[in-house]
Amino acid sequence: MIRTSLTAMSIIILSACVGQTAAPEAAEDGSLTSSDDLKLVPIADTLEFPWGMAALPNGDLLVTEREGRLRLISNDTLVEAPLTGLPDDILVDGQGGLLGIALDPDFDTNRRLYLSYSKNMGETNTTAVIAATLADDASGLTDVDEIFVGQPRETTFHYGSRLAFLPDGSLIITLGDGFWYMTDAQNPYLLHGKIACRMARFQATTHSRMAPATHRYGPMDIATFRASPIMPKAEPCLPTNMAPRGVMS
Repeated sequence: MIRTSLTAMSIIILSACVGQTAAPEAAEDGSLTSSDDLKLVPIADTLEFPWGMAALPNGDLLVTEREGRLRLISNDTLVEAPLTGLPDDILVDGQGGLLGIALDPDFDTNRRLYLSYSKNMGETNTTAVIAATLADDASGLTDVDEIFVGQPRETTFHYGSRLAFLPDGSLIITLGDGFWYMTDAQNPYLLHGKIACRMARFQATTHSRMAPATHRYGPMDIATFRASPIMPKAEPCLPTNMAPRGVMS
């Protein structure tokens, strides 16, 4: 089953500009059909702030809710019970919570997946990433390992937290600037406002004169991200900044 990844599970099309084509009328099942015959069918409308999504090989979907829950949509139906096994230090505050998700490139054989979230550290917090094994019935997570912890901060904004795998097996992690730490995005020795890279087997990689694991620096808060298979090896990432300051290295 091929799905188009959408951040939200239900879609509302609004016509806000004068002269813009009017939004199509919803059918009885709630679906919308565009002028290009693209049919959008809502399959879950009770999720609370859905943030990240991954499609399983069988067509089911795993969806992170920023409120700290991981949900399963199976056979186009939202399973009532959230998945078990998540860390107990997820900070749900401001823009923080359970955020990014990515399946391991070898998920078919190892059932490993990766989640990013805002980690409560008492007086401070940060972006953290865990690796875990999805149960055969997709009811929960086991073998949870923390593989990355970002720079501590005191704010609850701009976490980045998008995840993607590159063709060589490297895991890319986008890191926000924490809002108060915008100038730190230009400092290669700090992890605020960076793109971090964990190589295959998840050994930290870094350019010389950069903080451990730093792959790119300069972004403030990367809200969207994808890895491009057609980019040269030196430039494999296509991030989009919420508000860029300067250039990436």
